[in-house]
Amino acid sequence: MGRSEAYDLGDESDPLVGPSHRKRNRVFLIATIIAVVVAAAIVLSVTLTKKKSDRTSADAVQFAESLKPNNIMKHLQALENIAKDNQNSRTAANGGFNASIDYVLEMLKETNYDIERQTFQVSAYVPLKPGVFNVSFGGTTRAYVPAVEFEVMQFSDNGTVTNTSLRGIATSTQGCNETDWANREGQVVLLPYGTCSFYEKALLGQAAKVAGLVYGNRLTGVDPLRSSIEGPNNGDFIDLPMVGLNGVVTRELLDILDTGADMRVDMTTSTQRGLAISSNIIATTQKGRTDRKVVVGSHLDSVPFGPGINDNGSGSSLNLELALQLHRQGTKVENQVQFMWYGGEELGLLGSTHYVKTLQEKNATLLDDIAMMLNFDMVGSPNYVRGVYDAESAQPETYGLRVYEGSSSIEEVFLKRFEAQGLGYDLQEFSGRSDYRPFIDVGIPAGGLFTGAEVLKTPEQRAIVGGSVGVSFDTCYHKACDDINNINQQAIAEMSDAAAYTFFFLAATKDIDAFLYPANYTTPAPTTSAPTTTSPVTTKAKTTPPVTTKATTTTATMTTTTKLTTTKAVATTTKPATTKPATTKPATTKPATTKPATTAP
Repeated sequence: MGRSEAYDLGDESDPLVGPSHRKRNRVFLIATIIAVVVAAAIVLSVTLTKKKSDRTSADAVQFAESLKPNNIMKHLQALENIAKDNQNSRTAANGGFNASIDYVLEMLKETNYDIERQTFQVSAYVPLKPGVFNVSFGGTTRAYVPAVEFEVMQFSDNGTVTNTSLRGIATSTQGCNETDWANREGQVVLLPYGTCSFYEKALLGQAAKVAGLVYGNRLTGVDPLRSSIEGPNNGDFIDLPMVGLNGVVTRELLDILDTGADMRVDMTTSTQRGLAISSNIIATTQKGRTDRKVVVGSHLDSVPFGPGINDNGSGSSLNLELALQLHRQGTKVENQVQFMWYGGEELGLLGSTHYVKTLQEKNATLLDDIAMMLNFDMVGSPNYVRGVYDAESAQPETYGLRVYEGSSSIEEVFLKRFEAQGLGYDLQEFSGRSDYRPFIDVGIPAGGLFTGAEVLKTPEQRAIVGGSVGVSFDTCYHKACDDINNINQQAIAEMSDAAAYTFFFLAATKDIDAFLYPANYTTPAPTTSAPTTTSPVTTKAKTTPPVTTKATTTTATMTTTTKLTTTKAVATTTKPATTKPATTKPATTKPATTKPATTAP
């Protein structure tokens, strides 16, 4: 019988099929099998990863659909009631902020979160009543209208000036040089806008022993200036009455001064200022990886001039409802979540800065345990845009590659949800003017939502979301009319849906680093073998009572100690987006939708 070609592996005497060639055949066969197995494993891994991602996305959709916007509105109504009981604001100076803190604690007391209250000192300011600013010249007196033509500057001293000479400052130097203030003692001085900060000018004026300061605005400024004039430390106040003008009155008074007319001023500012205690509330889940925390933050304080229901009762109420709904569902999260409500944002990001600094001072490596920060600040603007923070504005040369890449991945989750709902959106710059700033400053990626403040809506933005062109996104921004009637409930519904989807998707993603940094990912070793049951953040002063007991309302008190503070960065430009695939960034650049800075030239 001849040799079977199907089974004969070769004769040792055959040079083509001898032992060496037979070994090479076996090596090739083994290599082929290994390659096939590896390829199959990769395909299986990708398939399983996709299935896991799909399941996480489906769970996130279910969580988003379970969130009820009406519950957010109930929280907003409660915050408005608190403001009405506290001089129409919710600041640390008048007790409104502490009452807001107590409301959040009351809502959380039936949950199983670990609750912590951090306290820190802030400068406190309360305008007691509208100011007076009258100017007489040529036998006539003009009484300017408060809140329309002028405002008392934040942290102005309490005082009255009567029948006092009004003088100007050379527009070439604008009051930034000591020589500008020669022979100004006992006078009220009108300052042109620009060059150096309000505080720097005020220091020079105080040293020159002027009677009061009047801050001119940009000539195009519609609303009167009402900026914060305070130094780098809590309690660094200027002991002068100070008011700010709108653009029209600025032009009018400068023109009259140019004629050489004798101008006299009657001016009154009624204020209270000092130091008070503010707080952060931190509610931490007992489950999830403690080395991959998802921080969800919002500031709970208002400006002294209004109830702050959109800014930022809306973001804080959304944050609260996310926490409550997660507890109601009892859903296990892969990554530990810390819900945070900050104090002192309107005074310069004080609460969020205090949180980050506390971790740094305790053990800087604790910051490595935070995977990301989600920020919700103003999500119910009446003439809203669907604003999503644009990771492209968090440039690597400023914040590092980790922030840029991680923030890009967070942004895409928000965009994916809006696109799934058939909704256009608007990309908003990381201007550094909300509570994400201290986090990205230390290399933690961030994302969030923002429906707009004082900037006017463009035709392109109207094409995306509707509304009124040439009208600001929130005409009551930082004003007394920022009440419950200022809230756009459609905006609340749309933004809360996107927030809930994104929050849950990220909290439930098992390998969150692989998601955030897909191009450069290597599996990190967990820093703990099991989740801890308490937040690592330390409490500097007092802590909350047990979560089963309602916290006692704290009354704001004035003290005399000072503490280093921070200042909001000046807003720059941003680019609204049009609806697009989630992986493609819009090419056009449009005006910013950002808050005005608390300090300005």
